[in-house]
Amino acid sequence: MINRQLLQPESIVVIGGSNNIHKPGGAVVRNLISGGYQGTLRIVNPKEDEIQGIKVFHDAKELPPTDLAILVIPARFCPDSVEYLAAEKNVKAFIIISAGFGEETPAGAALEQRILDSCDKYGAALIGPNCIGMLNSWHHSVFTKPIPNLNPAGVDFISGSGATAVFILESAVIKGLQFNSVWSIGNGKQIGIEDVLQYMDERFDPQRDSKVKLLYIENVSNPDCSSTLPLSSEKDAASQPSKQVVQKVAAGRPPHTRGPLPAATPPLRLSSVRPASCVASPVRNSPPWDVSSRCLKSKARTSLSSPMPVVLA
Repeated sequence: MINRQLLQPESIVVIGGSNNIHKPGGAVVRNLISGGYQGTLRIVNPKEDEIQGIKVFHDAKELPPTDLAILVIPARFCPDSVEYLAAEKNVKAFIIISAGFGEETPAGAALEQRILDSCDKYGAALIGPNCIGMLNSWHHSVFTKPIPNLNPAGVDFISGSGATAVFILESAVIKGLQFNSVWSIGNGKQIGIEDVLQYMDERFDPQRDSKVKLLYIENVSNPDCSSTLPLSSEKDAASQPSKQVVQKVAAGRPPHTRGPLPAATPPLRLSSVRPASCVASPVRNSPPWDVSSRCLKSKARTSLSSPMPVVLA
């Protein structure tokens, strides 16, 4: 579930924040501060009194109620932390950057399941675990660089891989491609790429929202959800609120994930992620586009009043 506390938190706590900006716990604090977060930023670290100019809580028990918690602590401590923060501190959104879960071992998968159970029990949103975080105009909750220029007319980028997300961001910054938001889903235990795309689709406002979605998909965990998205088909105005058309522009997923996609239009298969920002840049600047062979050709579509192309890398 995607909620207000995830997108626009009035308060954020970094569990495991540090002064070492070369490690995730310090880097995410740095990015939140340099990104101009306007809410209340809190940090929990039992060994420090002050981190990057912010007074530190030595124990989560000292915290006041907080909207969003970012966990940068060893995986074995995450389930109990999530349970406590959700139950006692009314935390309604979690971004778990920590790795060592289902992507590694069955024991890690069990820890991941405990986290999901707690989030579901208390109605909390969960990004991750095993991700680089997420960023939007409200908060830069990522531990990586570069931080792209954010623009409401920029691209919404959703990635299943943190390393690939960083690669595409580095490539995009050089080309001047701007972003509206960046989502690193990681293991996607609760919120997957298809959930983010559906959330954006159902709330799409052509006057306010980005019209281009750049996706890097490694797997689709909830095909029933994604199959409802109107990729390459016009929406039924009576049953769908946003009344836009989603056009699949390009796709190039790893071979083992090339199962059915929620669209009928044959995609352009990219041989690697390298062309992704090249394709997304002209699409963002002058949609709609049609992809043919290796070229982008402008295609007049007078019936499409508010196209929302999706670039699948």
